[in-house]
Amino acid sequence: MNYTTTHLEDAVNELLKSIGIIHPSQLDIFIVAPRLGIDLIFSNTETHFEGTTVYLNINLPPDELWFAFAHELCHIQRHAGNQLFLPMDFVALQEAQAENFALHFCIPTYLLKKVKLPNDIPSAKQVVAGAFNVPESAAEKRLVQIDNRIKSFG
Repeated sequence: MNYTTTHLEDAVNELLKSIGIIHPSQLDIFIVAPRLGIDLIFSNTETHFEGTTVYLNINLPPDELWFAFAHELCHIQRHAGNQLFLPMDFVALQEAQAENFALHFCIPTYLLKKVKLPNDIPSAKQVVAGAFNVPESAAEKRLVQIDNRIKSFG
């Protein structure tokens, strides 16, 4: 596979390696959050963050909870300001960035390389979803990202 990582992938990979994540099974809220100094509160509210606390909706399934955590982590680590006071286009940009960050954070390249995947995306997304505890839709988006990069630079 001829694949060149992006700056975001490199940053996410280094962040996860710096807290000792070496296996997909370690990609767990209760392992990752404390190592990053993130407090968690589970409630019936919308998922959001305040400072270094992430409020997670307790009603979400585990795979969506993990992805939502990663989305909020992006806002904590990479964004500044209160979205209530930002132009809607800028809020949309931040949300797209958080979604992309979550894809990379939940399915980091250096760990994905360790997983034996089928050659077709429909089958591979099921393997990735199971191995990384993410929704199949997220697994498919990540695999398509990678496939597109390989085709672009191959």
